[in-house]
Amino acid sequence: MFNVRSSSKKFRFVVSDEDRQNLPQTFTELRQRCNEIKNEIHAHDNNIDFAEKIFMFFKDCGLITRANIDFLNDNYKCRKNFYYPMNPVGGVLRREGLSMGNPSKYYKKRAVICEGVTFFVSNYWFDNYTNTNKAEFYNWVVNKALVRLGFPQNLQARELLYIPY
Repeated sequence: MFNVRSSSKKFRFVVSDEDRQNLPQTFTELRQRCNEIKNEIHAHDNNIDFAEKIFMFFKDCGLITRANIDFLNDNYKCRKNFYYPMNPVGGVLRREGLSMGNPSKYYKKRAVICEGVTFFVSNYWFDNYTNTNKAEFYNWVVNKALVRLGFPQNLQARELLYIPY
């Protein structure tokens, strides 16, 4: 099981902007961690592991910021960037307390906390011929991590880390 904050007992998995980061120190370590997430992308019946691994990586790279969370909470931006066929009221994340639209599309026990506000994680992940939102979301997170960590963003780095879709 992943790191769960003891103060958030109602959740099975939660990451927060206050949690200690575990930044990849080398490009090799970054690549290893990315490969672990990639393994979950094609696991069609295991969206929980994909969501938990990618959001743990997201936290470890210091990417839980207001700008990133606002982006992931915006249905229009998620649809445009990830071909994310979500219900009309939410995106990859949905703020606790707001109308959930179709609540079955969010894990009620898995959350991201930013500036004290809780956001539920979507469970609406696909990776097949017609919908590749897992790969697109993964590539978005990796791009953010490369920029944040100062690793090279050259073609070789992208070929090693990114997933073509």
